[in-house]
Amino acid sequence: AQSDRTPSDRAGDDRVTVRGEVMQVWPMDDLRARGFEIPELDPDDNAYWTYLDAINAYAEVPEDVAPAFQYAYGTAWPTGHATRLAAFLASAENPKAIQPAREAAAGESHQLVYFGDPAGSLINVLLPNLSHYRHLGKLLVADGRRLEATGRYADAADNYLAVMRMGHHVATGITLIENLVGLSLWALGDQAVGQLVLRKDLSAEQLAVIRDELVELRDQCPSTLAGIRNERVFGLSLVDEFTAQP
Repeated sequence: AQSDRTPSDRAGDDRVTVRGEVMQVWPMDDLRARGFEIPELDPDDNAYWTYLDAINAYAEVPEDVAPAFQYAYGTAWPTGHATRLAAFLASAENPKAIQPAREAAAGESHQLVYFGDPAGSLINVLLPNLSHYRHLGKLLVADGRRLEATGRYADAADNYLAVMRMGHHVATGITLIENLVGLSLWALGDQAVGQLVLRKDLSAEQLAVIRDELVELRDQCPSTLAGIRNERVFGLSLVDEFTAQP
């Protein structure tokens, strides 16, 4: 369920709950002191907290639905097991994840919260777990295929474009894995948009809306530049750690 606490409330904590697991937050000021360029965002402007609501809300994919779910986000809406997949996507939890994910993707700024014990190794920050973001992207595309199957092409496109925006958000992080996962999410959404346009008989007006959205997104295409640049900062910090605590 979504938290009834505001982003500002939660950002003041040194622990965050992710899918039932309490995680210790690595202080941003420590990372900035090490040389990482991390923006100081007002928590209410950081889309991370809305993504977190979505992450904590979604339902795990049952084994008997998994093949159809995989086909839906990877290829098209399945002809077999479609009823079961549609029921899963409409279950009590998933709409509570899909809507916040779309809202978060519409936000202007995003900064991941990094986890790990600051008394331990920085390597915990170097390898953040982004599987939940990847799942949100898959969930949005699978739901978009469902919308396509019912003729709701504009709503489907909104889902796919949201995944591209999510990719941009994730890719703005300081680690290379964030950049790479951002690229993967962007590609997932971009492929779904292209397939929608090629497979469906969209009107000129619908095509124009999608074109304008893509033009607006063009300059947000993810890159690995930030992660590669920060690899040096990580490397030097880890050398300092090993020197101080061999």
